[in-house]
Amino acid sequence: MFIKIIDEKGKYLGLLNFKEAIKKAKKKNLDLIKINDKVKPNIFKLGDYKKHIYNIKKKKKKVNKIKNKEIRLKYNISDNDFFIKKKSILKFIKKKYKVKINIKTINNSDKIEKKINKFFKKKKILFFTKKNKNTIIIETC
Repeated sequence: MFIKIIDEKGKYLGLLNFKEAIKKAKKKNLDLIKINDKVKPNIFKLGDYKKHIYNIKKKKKKVNKIKNKEIRLKYNISDNDFFIKKKSILKFIKKKYKVKINIKTINNSDKIEKKINKFFKKKKILFFTKKNKNTIIIETC
């Protein structure tokens, strides 16, 4: 069975017999790592297997990071301050962050919540709301 071989620097070495590839890897004191088995002939790389696994895990961690931003508001926020907060919320959403808006309320003040809900509906942004005793938490999806 013939396979394609790539050395540790990424240089293509050509088609080799599988046994010859193993001998070449042992000679260089490296492992033979299967890169792609969906194509014929299969592609293998000479390298350190532990380092290869470490790099794969590192890439997965980088991809799985979810970016979150939190904005806190008071129940009696002025219109101009609210306008500035809306701008920053839109900026975060454009950068693909999940935005969490934490509103401190007194005696079920729903005025600010209505403003934010109206704003999100107008911009067609998906969100959900959680209410606690003195806080309202609005999160984007």
